[in-house]
Amino acid sequence: MRLTPLALAAALLAGTGCYKYEVADPGMLEPGRDVRVRLAPEAAERLEEVRMTEDRLMEGKLVDQQGGNLMVETAIGRITPTGTSRILKQVISVPFAEVREVETRSLDRGKTYLGAGVAAGILAYIVVGQFQDSGGTDGGTPPGPPESRVLPIPLLRFSFPF
Repeated sequence: MRLTPLALAAALLAGTGCYKYEVADPGMLEPGRDVRVRLAPEAAERLEEVRMTEDRLMEGKLVDQQGGNLMVETAIGRITPTGTSRILKQVISVPFAEVREVETRSLDRGKTYLGAGVAAGILAYIVVGQFQDSGGTDGGTPPGPPESRVLPIPLLRFSFPF
């Protein structure tokens, strides 16, 4: 299967969405927010067996805050017993004292609009180029009676009658 420029531009436009992370106060966050928690080195070491990684960044969804702890649902690994991949998630409780920084993820509207504008410009350029490149043999009126004049549009796979 060959991707046409139009399909590629449409995929780019549909998949555009730029996110940014902003530092937040852990005590002010509401449950359900996407968060990125930077752990203290001791906490990362203590949770290494549970999280199956030594990375100090833990991304996930804030579940709750109880007794000075952040409870975050995070991916802890993948399992493939039958040949298929499945992401395993677990709620991990981390004391505020072991959290160095909490960031929330939000949509960056400026970058998203810029990306969508660029994708729309590329799409417009492709469509206009298709109309200009598929004209008559000498750029004038096509020969024959008006009923037989058809302008092929190869990108869209159908003919457009004049």
